[in-house]
Amino acid sequence: GQGHHLRDTQILAVLSFFNVAGNGRLDQIKTGEGKSTIVSVLAIIKALQGHKVDVLTSSSVLAKRDAEEKKELYNLFGLTVSNNEINPDYV
Repeated sequence: GQGHHLRDTQILAVLSFFNVAGNGRLDQIKTGEGKSTIVSVLAIIKALQGHKVDVLTSSSVLAKRDAEEKKELYNLFGLTVSNNEINPDYV
């Protein structure tokens, strides 16, 4: 199967989100650094802590792509992933 390896930038970004005192954090991640993977790792950690997790994006294309590409990663932790893209056939 495909291995799942985090790059240093991704590890540091995930750690920075957990080093928050207060209401939240805003990080800027450059294009190509793996924002989708960072979000997936954060979602997995929060889900394993017992939280319900919804990931929002303004791009239905990315939502569909990432749900499919990250399915195996989520499954490794006993989690499921899907998207709620609106199918124009049902509108």
